[in-house]
Amino acid sequence: MGYEIDTVGILINVGAVFLGLFIYIKIMRSEWGQEHRNLQFLLMFICLFVAILVGWGIRTLVAYLRLRAMAGM
Repeated sequence: MGYEIDTVGILINVGAVFLGLFIYIKIMRSEWGQEHRNLQFLLMFICLFVAILVGWGIRTLVAYLRLRAMAGM
């Protein structure tokens, strides 16, 4: 029995994690982020949540496009 690796899904997940990290770093290096250091964990959670939503949206779009391509065959 073999398992198929969802390469596109893995790449989307990794990209979403890096997107969240990028947003978090940009916010924390900004002047506003420096002034609101006491909200660091809340900002981290929000950035992670945004990355999850973006990843979910892209995965849903890819699945929809794959489904349409298969239906058109």
